[in-house]
Amino acid sequence: MNDPRAAWCLFPTGAAFVDQVAIRLVALHRERLPDLSHLTLVVASPLLLRPLREALARAAGGALLMPRLLSLSQLAASERDPEAPAPLTPLACRLQLAAWLARLSSVFPGRDPVRVADALFNLFEELSLNAVRLPTEADAFAEQLRAAYAAPELDALSREAQLVHQLWRAYTDEIGDRAPAVAHLRALRLACAAMHDTVLIGHDQLGRAEATLLAPALLEGRAMLWTRGRREGHDGDSLRPLAQRLGIEPVALP
Repeated sequence: MNDPRAAWCLFPTGAAFVDQVAIRLVALHRERLPDLSHLTLVVASPLLLRPLREALARAAGGALLMPRLLSLSQLAASERDPEAPAPLTPLACRLQLAAWLARLSSVFPGRDPVRVADALFNLFEELSLNAVRLPTEADAFAEQLRAAYAAPELDALSREAQLVHQLWRAYTDEIGDRAPAVAHLRALRLACAAMHDTVLIGHDQLGRAEATLLAPALLEGRAMLWTRGRREGHDGDSLRPLAQRLGIEPVALP
């Protein structure tokens, strides 16, 4: 099957991914060349921006009016509600966590508060991106960690889990909507509502909350997802969680 409007296209491994993407984009929109400015291409990494621009020019055989090219975080930021609370920087969040930990030196004895704060910030951001709700009880929090990360039994870590739970509650109460991941998701919701003529390129690691927000645009044909890999073996194992989150199965391209 080679449906040009498939919600999720799976490119084969082998050739350079950006070249495959560029050739397909030019083929689908050849009648509008050299103007591709109606498209929005959302890349998984900013490192893809320059190679993709160059690949598009090669595929078209000349100069183009380029599509809008940006990352998912840049797309969300472009639609941020000016009335919403301004997000804190990751550094500000880490410093706040480090300050709390410094006052509680007995919580993680012998550990550098800055390094612990960095690990906690990354954990809290990941929990937000995976739509993990803040439970009231520490036991429920430990169970969510086990389910989300296939962690072993946390009996030996129960005290640490309780402390992390308390810190997450304090972080949520103090920083709340200003946390980077929370602000990103709030802005991404607006971006997804306005999304059209959009191709998401290389996004095979979307968090649960991001996938939930993007799924309607994919299902309604306002956006497409282009990744690479195989539906079988290790690639297939890694794609299945994303397929479940999106409610979409990838269509393998020849």
